[in-house]
Amino acid sequence: MMPSMCLFLCVLLAGGAVQAQDSSDVLWAKYAYEPLRTYHIGYVKQLGVYWHWSDSVLIVSDLVQGEHRVFEIDVRRGVAVREVEELRGKGVLAVLPDTPIVYTRVPYFGKADYRTGRLLDTLRDVPPQGLLDVVVCPLRRQLLGWEEVVGNGVSSSGAARLLLYSLDSMRLVDTIPIPRHLPYGLQAGVPRGEQHYLELYWYRYANYGEARSPGLLWTDDGRYLHLVLEEHWQYIGPQGITQDTYRLRLWLIDVAGRRVVGQMEYSLHDIRGRGGARGYVGNTGGTYFVFDSSMRIVRIFPNGGVLSFALSPDGRYVMGGTKAIYHVAPSIWDVETGERVHQYSGPWGIGNVSYSPSGKYIVDYNDYSLILYLAQPVSGVMEGSECGGILYPNPSSGVVVVGGIEVGVPTQVELYDVHGRLQEVLYRGVPSEGEVMVTVGRGVRGMYVLRVVQGRVVRWYTVIVE
Repeated sequence: MMPSMCLFLCVLLAGGAVQAQDSSDVLWAKYAYEPLRTYHIGYVKQLGVYWHWSDSVLIVSDLVQGEHRVFEIDVRRGVAVREVEELRGKGVLAVLPDTPIVYTRVPYFGKADYRTGRLLDTLRDVPPQGLLDVVVCPLRRQLLGWEEVVGNGVSSSGAARLLLYSLDSMRLVDTIPIPRHLPYGLQAGVPRGEQHYLELYWYRYANYGEARSPGLLWTDDGRYLHLVLEEHWQYIGPQGITQDTYRLRLWLIDVAGRRVVGQMEYSLHDIRGRGGARGYVGNTGGTYFVFDSSMRIVRIFPNGGVLSFALSPDGRYVMGGTKAIYHVAPSIWDVETGERVHQYSGPWGIGNVSYSPSGKYIVDYNDYSLILYLAQPVSGVMEGSECGGILYPNPSSGVVVVGGIEVGVPTQVELYDVHGRLQEVLYRGVPSEGEVMVTVGRGVRGMYVLRVVQGRVVRWYTVIVE
């Protein structure tokens, strides 16, 4: 069955997609190809959707007839405003906050300048057999990769390592300890039917697009990793056939402290959060777990079968949902009280969901659809966060307001064209308010880039002047 027909049937069963699209809490819901109609593109496979350096633009990485292409979509209208030709053939795999740096799909985790598409570096010190799975922490600009050597149990043995890379230097910086009470993979010299070993919980295409790794669950602040391992046992079954069975084991790794904390009694599908006073939030598929900054459970509350979720920038709210076929609309819960504070009007299925930098919007996507929700209630920005930039209106007639400005800190707002050439400095001073108003383009229509510098914090915005 064609993907578009599958989506139509799921929406029909869910009870009214058109009503949800017109509702006050869903801005729009579209097939992946719909925002790209002006480019005369038919079926596309949507590999990843990322927030731009503001709330106004989504960066979409698509596979079109086998070629990686990148588009910018206006958040309010759900329409592509330009193709990022500089990244054609490369695609986008991750976006680095507060810099114009993205990581490409081709080459895998290549480091590129978003403005020019120029490849700056590639990931080095990668094992010859590659990495089985990876997970990224944009906040710390780090990547964890799982190296697993496959053994055949006769002439060779399996082995594994957890490797930590810097996304600044693109080099290996450390090897993180992992449980070693059992070997990894089949071991040479161990008789058939007596193998007892560990493997990373993983399946092909598990880390597809923006989807989270099922075996490497890394907190947003980069401190803790929940490592999901398969513990395998072999035995000789009927007719002398070797049988294999396994159970999932969850281990807590203190990445920052470079130590194995221990095996956990609970199970998790995912975990989010930046620690501090808000701690972390994890999900088991039926229950939310709230942890403090030391990863101790402080609260548990039911979520009705959530499969995918996102945590608001300030850590106050969690938005999640399940598959469309279950006819359950996604909801938002208050992390502090466990209370469901909003349930959306349409029973949309949840795939890969994330809040916008300001906490005003929530985007959800899979390979064939894209949905833009209004956050209810609107979240704030995490205290001490450097990701709280806001710009409005966008598109505009030329006058825009840059928000999220820290009062009393020397600030400079620079204007660039889409080719990365500096046009002028629009503002230089010490703001007394949390917003700065500037005029972009001098009445000339087009697309521009703003660079806002406050001390060590740098934010980039794409601005459309109509």
